[in-house]
Amino acid sequence: MKTLAIFQCLLLILSIYLAIYQVICTSSYAQDFYDISLKLLKSNTTIHKELQIIHLLRIPKAASSSLSIVARRGVGCVPRGPCCIYPGNPPGSCPSRQFYNCSSKVIGCVEHNANYLSLLNTSIHTISLMRQPNTRAISGYFYGKASRNNIHTNADCPSTLDDCFLQYTKDDRYRNVVVKLLTGVDAYSRNVKTCPKKKDCNNSLELALDNMKYVNAFGITEMWELSILLLHLKIPGIPPLFDDFNLVNEQSELGVRVNKDRVYKAFQTYATSKYIDELQRQNSLDLVLYKHVVKSMCNDLHTYKLWKHEVIKKYWREKSPIKTKRCR
Repeated sequence: MKTLAIFQCLLLILSIYLAIYQVICTSSYAQDFYDISLKLLKSNTTIHKELQIIHLLRIPKAASSSLSIVARRGVGCVPRGPCCIYPGNPPGSCPSRQFYNCSSKVIGCVEHNANYLSLLNTSIHTISLMRQPNTRAISGYFYGKASRNNIHTNADCPSTLDDCFLQYTKDDRYRNVVVKLLTGVDAYSRNVKTCPKKKDCNNSLELALDNMKYVNAFGITEMWELSILLLHLKIPGIPPLFDDFNLVNEQSELGVRVNKDRVYKAFQTYATSKYIDELQRQNSLDLVLYKHVVKSMCNDLHTYKLWKHEVIKKYWREKSPIKTKRCR
C-alpha cells in the first residue's frame, strides 16, 4: 500500500509538472488560433486534395526555417522538421540527414533563391514570411558571423563592430532583399539595382508589389500565429496542427532558432537607434513592401470574417507593427 501511495504521489507531481510545462512552453495565442482554425475547417464541407508540391519563398532571417516545417508537412514529407542539409550552416543547425529528403516537393526548400518561374506559376502554391526589414538586417549580419559567409562579420572584419556594420549596410548584396526575391533574383545577389519604378530598373518595388499577388499566403514573422491561421485558410490542403501555431515559442522542440547571444541582443537595440538612417536606406523599398503585407493581412481578417473574434482583435492590437484604418 505504501508503494502504491508513493507511486500515486509521483504521478500527481508529474501531472503538475506537465501542466506547468504546457503553460510555459505554449505561445499564449497558439491554442486560441488553433481552435479557430479547427472550427473553420469543420464548417468547410469542401474536400481538398493533399498538396503534391509547394513553393517556399525563403526570406533570410524571417523564420523561414520554421515555415519550412509547415511546408514539408503540407506535402507529406517525413519526419517532421525543417528543410535543411545536414549538418547545416552553421554546422549543427540541421540535426538530421532526413530533413532534406522529399525536398523536390518543396521548391525553395533551402537557400534564399528566387525560383521566379515557380512564383509566377499559379498552379503552385507559394508561401512566405516577411520580418521587419531593419531588425531582419541586423539579425542577418550576426548570422553571417556564425556561418562565416559574410565578409562584414564581427569575426572576420579587422575593424570595429561599428565600422564593419556600416560597411554591411552599404553593400548592395544586402539591400532590399525581398524586392530582389519578388522580382526574380536571389536575395544576396551582387550588382543588382533596386528602385521604386519599373521604368528605372528591372528589379523595382512596383514589380515586387505586382508580384505579391502570386504569394498565396504572405505572413509576418512578428505575427506568427495569425500568419499560420491565414495560411491554413488560404491553403486548405494543409490541415491545421497545433504544433504549427506553437513554433514561435522559443521552447518548442522544432521551433524558431533564436539568437540569444548577449552581444547581438545589445547591438540590436544600439544599432536600431544609432544606425536607423543607414538601415532605412538599406531597406527603403522592403519597408514599403512590409507595410503592404501587414495591410493585406488586415484585409484578410475582414475577408475571412475573422475580425469578429475578440481574441484576434486583442492579438492585432498587441502585435501589429503598423497601424491600419480597418484593424484598430
